[in-house]
Amino acid sequence: MHGLRRKRHIHASCEQKLYAVQEVLLEKRSRKDIATELNVSVNSITTWIKKYKEYGENGFTSVTQYEIKRLKEIEKNYYKLININTQDVT
Repeated sequence: MHGLRRKRHIHASCEQKLYAVQEVLLEKRSRKDIATELNVSVNSITTWIKKYKEYGENGFTSVTQYEIKRLKEIEKNYYKLININTQDVT
């Protein structure tokens, strides 16, 4: 790999990813311009757009965070249902 420099891996925040997607989709800016501005690859921008189209903003949170939030909501609804059913029995 003489003469080739690898780009340092930069972790973009959820806000940066959303900004990039909105600039491309709503403002019609080029992926290349946004990639240069944020110092990321054009492929990253493309991936973020695909995730956004499929999952919305949830596509930018880690699977773990999103899954924990989803499971907590299910658990909350479950306990609410049990409480209602328990009160009906008494």
